[in-house]
Amino acid sequence: MMKFIKYGIFGLHFVLFVLQQLLLPDVLVALIKAAIGMLYVVGIVIIYVLPHTKVKLYEIMILTVLGAYILMKLIFLQSLNVALIYWVLAVLCISRMQWTRQEMLKLLDIVSVVYFITAVLLSYTPLQAIFNYEIRDLSNRFFPSINRFIGVEGSPAGPDILYTLILIFNLSSMPFKKAIMKLPVWLAILVLLWTASLSNLMSVVLALFVFLIYALRRFYVVFLALFFLISTYIYNTFGLVASVVLNEITTLRAYIWVQVLDGLMAKNTLLEWLLGRGELMEFENVGGETGYDANPHNLFLFAFQFLGIPLFALLLFLLQDQVAKMPKKANLFIFVFMIAYGVTNAMPFTTRGDPAILYLLMFTLTSYKVHASSLSDTVS
Repeated sequence: MMKFIKYGIFGLHFVLFVLQQLLLPDVLVALIKAAIGMLYVVGIVIIYVLPHTKVKLYEIMILTVLGAYILMKLIFLQSLNVALIYWVLAVLCISRMQWTRQEMLKLLDIVSVVYFITAVLLSYTPLQAIFNYEIRDLSNRFFPSINRFIGVEGSPAGPDILYTLILIFNLSSMPFKKAIMKLPVWLAILVLLWTASLSNLMSVVLALFVFLIYALRRFYVVFLALFFLISTYIYNTFGLVASVVLNEITTLRAYIWVQVLDGLMAKNTLLEWLLGRGELMEFENVGGETGYDANPHNLFLFAFQFLGIPLFALLLFLLQDQVAKMPKKANLFIFVFMIAYGVTNAMPFTTRGDPAILYLLMFTLTSYKVHASSLSDTVS
């Protein structure tokens, strides 16, 4: 029964995720986002009414505090914190699903095929007419004669993290000789070469680094989460050379973070610092494009804007607390990889992202005591 519920909720979320990417009126897109939230409300109700499912005290406390916070923001700022509501509902529901490693592996294998077919249909067939995004000609770093793969989200950012996770999870869940014979593994390799992203490759390096400083892992995660602040301080303090270097290694993200934080300092009210903004801060486009954008290209700057300082500080505490409990095994690597990827990308972790990413994130946090396998065991 629980297995049917788990796959059913995920399947419905995936369908809604795809529908969001179609050329639809804004009203319908808003309704789809609301439907995703309601899906997890229903999921929580179903899971908690099942026999032998007890409501834990900390869950009641979290819902009470966040409910009061959301209500205050609605009253004082006339803003409904959609991002926070989605994260809370999804996290509470997914954390209670109790996915096994084999179930998660099966889920990712299915997603690898379905996502790829969906992306190809929307980006490279006449169905492109109903796609909400223009297909950009982005030169492939590995194979200059072809353009980069565009995912369901309308960007290489999305498939790059998804298929990196699919590849890592397969390699850490079975012997290498068995994993290399699987279609999802070869599909992941194909997509990673086709997307030709650097964010996922750099994130792998940063995630491996956590094993070298395992004793300092909680501080390392906080450092990654606060890198947008650290980068901005260096950018504004140490002159032209520092700014050029930061722009180069972050592919202009550092300049975006400076603009966003400058905007927040100039426009945020006291209540917005405490309760979070109702919308993302806009900034001038970079890289030669004209106009304005609001994507901060950083998961933690995204959260910082919507959560406000108190809840953002709580988020940092929870992150380091979870990492402190994780052994030096594959799940720690996957978790830190996602944190590192979030340093330069926010979209895959929001309602616009493939839900498989959030499901795997929660799996690493709720199953490592029983199901985690070490990287050394799986590559031998």
